[in-house]
Amino acid sequence: NSNGSLVLFYGPKGTGKTEFAEALAGEYGYNYIVVSGSQPEDKFVGETEKTLDKYLERAKQLTPCVLLFDEIDSLVEKKGFMSHKSSWTGLLQSKLSKPLEGVYIVGTVNRPDMLSGTFIDRFVHKLYFGMPTSQDQEAVWRLYLPDSIDPKALVSVNDKLSCRDISRAVQIVKEYGVAPSLEVYRHL
Repeated sequence: NSNGSLVLFYGPKGTGKTEFAEALAGEYGYNYIVVSGSQPEDKFVGETEKTLDKYLERAKQLTPCVLLFDEIDSLVEKKGFMSHKSSWTGLLQSKLSKPLEGVYIVGTVNRPDMLSGTFIDRFVHKLYFGMPTSQDQEAVWRLYLPDSIDPKALVSVNDKLSCRDISRAVQIVKEYGVAPSLEVYRHL
């Protein structure tokens, strides 16, 4: 679609929303820009329109481009609350209603129910990222574990882990320089 698209990826933390946006850009050979909602807010207050225009302008220069608003919920006000973020909310809403050719805007959010319906409605496509099933978790563990460790045993101990939780556990074991074993992972 030459007009670009507005897509909202939503679901629990650690389920791959941000990574998927990056992978899409990589798969299609598009440029990739991230506006992170976890950046210090004071950076944006009072500079809102200038900051937003800068990102949109840069995305236009780099078409085709995926422009990711990561954790978009921390950039806009929550449903039913007024705050200094209302300027972001209004601006984003109006900017998102004017598609930019060749710019694909993706927003990620953990809790879409916290955002106003009007804001959510701006996103033409919405894609849910759920927690991985037990089989999915086994497959992710298998990517990282030596053959001597059975991923089923780890999932039987805790089947509530996201993909990010699993990769962090593996990273922690690596950083501590401990030999990976069933016991080590079970006690993380």
